[in-house]
Amino acid sequence: MDNVPKTYRGHDGVRQAFRDMYYKVPHDTSHFEFEFIAVDHDHAQVVWRAVIPGKDVVIQGMESFAFDEDNHITNQSIMAISTERRTDTENL
Repeated sequence: MDNVPKTYRGHDGVRQAFRDMYYKVPHDTSHFEFEFIAVDHDHAQVVWRAVIPGKDVVIQGMESFAFDEDNHITNQSIMAISTERRTDTENL
C-alpha cells in the first residue's frame, strides 16, 4: 500500500504483515469484496478488492496458500496494489 515491496517470513512475519495491512486500511468503513476463491486439495487462491472511502483508493489483491496434511498454512503469498478509484464517467 505504500508501494514498497516487502517480504515477511515465519510466524513473526505473518503477525507484522497483518499489522502493516490492518492499520493502513480503515477497517470500520472499508468495503471488501472477494472476486474469486478456489480451493483444491493442498492449495488455494483468493482474489479480492477493497474500496477505501474518503481516499478514492481501491486496493486489489491476490493471495495464494499452500497447506500441509493437517491443513495448516505452510506458505502464503500476497500481492496487493493500490490504484485511484475511477469514476463512472472514466469508465465510458
